[in-house]
Amino acid sequence: MSKRELNISDKKLHRDTKEDIILKSPLRIPPKELQDLKNLKRLNITDYAYYDIAKSEYQKIDQLSIPPQTHYGGNDGFSRGEGGMKLGEEENPPFKYRQALHSNIAHENEIDNIPGSDYRNYNDPKLIKSNIINNLHELFQHCINPIFNKFGEDLALTSVYRNKKVNKLLGGVENSQHIYGYAADIVLLNNTPSSTLFNWCVFNIPQYHQLIWEYPERGNYSDYHPSFSWVHISYIKGDNYKINSVSSKDPKVHITYQDEDTFYLDNFTHRIALANPKLLKNQ
Repeated sequence: MSKRELNISDKKLHRDTKEDIILKSPLRIPPKELQDLKNLKRLNITDYAYYDIAKSEYQKIDQLSIPPQTHYGGNDGFSRGEGGMKLGEEENPPFKYRQALHSNIAHENEIDNIPGSDYRNYNDPKLIKSNIINNLHELFQHCINPIFNKFGEDLALTSVYRNKKVNKLLGGVENSQHIYGYAADIVLLNNTPSSTLFNWCVFNIPQYHQLIWEYPERGNYSDYHPSFSWVHISYIKGDNYKINSVSSKDPKVHITYQDEDTFYLDNFTHRIALANPKLLKNQ
């Protein structure tokens, strides 16, 4: 691949593309659900939650190139140099800081989607700018950049960081992993199955917190289909148990994964081994 300032595709996604990408990670698992988790192997049930609850955000995704450096007021923006900061420790990481902050919904509503902007209102140390930036570096270093090194320009980021204002506007739950910089939602272009992306991560990403195969019944991404399956991946330093899950509104998907090692909760089946490509729409 030729050396360029930005090594991702400049192709546009379908202008009407929409996606469900709000995820919930409650700080503690409720007692009822706790009973369902007691027999799960390698799961510390007293620690950070190991499942996400999907809500609808319908975030449009149509830009893969570096977004414009736009500010709408306040003192929480980033400098030109900071916006161009590379995410990861390798010599030439493919993604830049401002790409992880870009949200079309934020842009349409003139919101500065900037890490640290929530700290003044919520006084949560996890929302300090430096913490979120460090989390983004960890996420890209250990998960996103290795995926790019495999799939190159076919990899598209659909959502990474969202501050609480953007998250609330989109109908997100209060403690989505995305507001801390822990998680990214990704898709492969050129009709590459989301199952391929999920299974590659299972075998080739040594550490991650949770990997979710999202809505296989929607099928692969295409330029002509605004609703599709994607993959959510998160990384939390010191808390990476490699929990594999599938989310779906199709009962057949969950029935396929029923066995003694998995459990179903709120449209999610957790502790699956791999993504079954036969469950993808039109496969």
